[in-house]
Amino acid sequence: MNVQAQTWPWPTAPRLGARDIDPIVLQIIEGTLNSIEAEIEYAIERTARSPMIREAHDYRVGLFDRYCRKLTGRSYSAMPNAVVRDFPPQTMQPGDVFLMNDTYLTEGSIGHLPDLCSTVPVFHRGEVVAYIQAFGHHDDIGGRVPGSMPGTAATVFEEGLAIPPIKLYSAGARNDAVFTIIKRNTRVPDMLAADLDSEVQACLMGARRMTELFERFGRDTVEACFQSILDKCRDIFRHELLPRIADGEYHWEDYVEHDGLTDPKLHKLAITMIKTADRITLDFTGTDPQSMGPINWPADYAGGAFLIKWIAPILRNLADTPERAAEIHVNEGVCEVFDVVFPPKGTLITPEWPAATNARSFVLLRCLGLLAGVVAHKAAGESVSKQTQEVLSIIDSHLAKANSDKSKLLTATIYLTDMKTFTEMNAVWDGWVSAGNTPARATVEAKLATPQFNVEIMVTAAR
Repeated sequence: MNVQAQTWPWPTAPRLGARDIDPIVLQIIEGTLNSIEAEIEYAIERTARSPMIREAHDYRVGLFDRYCRKLTGRSYSAMPNAVVRDFPPQTMQPGDVFLMNDTYLTEGSIGHLPDLCSTVPVFHRGEVVAYIQAFGHHDDIGGRVPGSMPGTAATVFEEGLAIPPIKLYSAGARNDAVFTIIKRNTRVPDMLAADLDSEVQACLMGARRMTELFERFGRDTVEACFQSILDKCRDIFRHELLPRIADGEYHWEDYVEHDGLTDPKLHKLAITMIKTADRITLDFTGTDPQSMGPINWPADYAGGAFLIKWIAPILRNLADTPERAAEIHVNEGVCEVFDVVFPPKGTLITPEWPAATNARSFVLLRCLGLLAGVVAHKAAGESVSKQTQEVLSIIDSHLAKANSDKSKLLTATIYLTDMKTFTEMNAVWDGWVSAGNTPARATVEAKLATPQFNVEIMVTAAR
């Protein structure tokens, strides 16, 4: 259920009243957080060795407060919850670095084994006050095929080396035995070692920058600003975006066409959205059982915190303009707006270990379409943002040029390109569209409802 309403094996933030904060200081601290995140990203890009990280930019950085709450929101990231669960903050020391990639033991942070994640605690006057984290998709972490992405895997044992949260560095000293084991379990040991060094050193640099922020303004001021940053995200969603959705209960489904292992069939993802004045409940009951193949996504951890932060950006399409949508960063504050209800263990988004997960992107990306599909139908007055309406008008013009009547079917192929990294995503959708088929057209709307993506459309008349 809701992230803020549970008791977890990591510290939870107290409920504090509003504080008067100097707006200039708040702006400086928020800007510094964004700068630290960007500096870590640039350091990794410039010093990593593998094409996947250095050129394809398949890595993410996150900054968190001492309660494991994500402070920055330019992109998604992993979470430090599992590290804090296994290594209480009072046992941590300056110079500690933690490593993990186990998809079932990282509280939903990691979706498949190539995503090795480094976590560094930030200290101020001897106490942990924040966490810096980076994960990257590494070219090979073992398993039965090069690249560690076997499309016909049935268990995680075929996918590579699984690492629960462990301490890779202790007080600045590297655990060479662990490092040796990791290098022995990859087909590209030198490249993986270089990438890990890049990510660890970038996170340590980020931790130093964060410590400087606390030393400059003091713990009370910095933490008050952290809370204000989270509250701003919460309030934007609650007061600006949610009112554009009519209260009620709505349902939507989407499908993954193949699991890579069994005979082709539709694997259903289901969502029921319950919208009230200031909250949204997302109920995934009705989702199909976990697959034999590797499309499963273990999302039902930490109250669904990763899932919430992953799909919540869809609601930015309800902003007045694309420019306004781009201004809305999604941090942990959004978790106060959403509740999540997961189906019992054993579904596509609640798989049981050791179900394979390396192709979880198919389910993870379809979850974006689930929320977008509901919102596209039930937004009050405007189902999608202006940029999406412009794309839909292109589809309509193709329909008109084809001289199609209300019943003639056209096929639409939609290509999405990530405008942050300028890489083509694997979220390519092929389906049937007709001018008079509202559900099918709403499916197209759902696929276009992400402002981060550039969209290319090819529409062809059926013969």
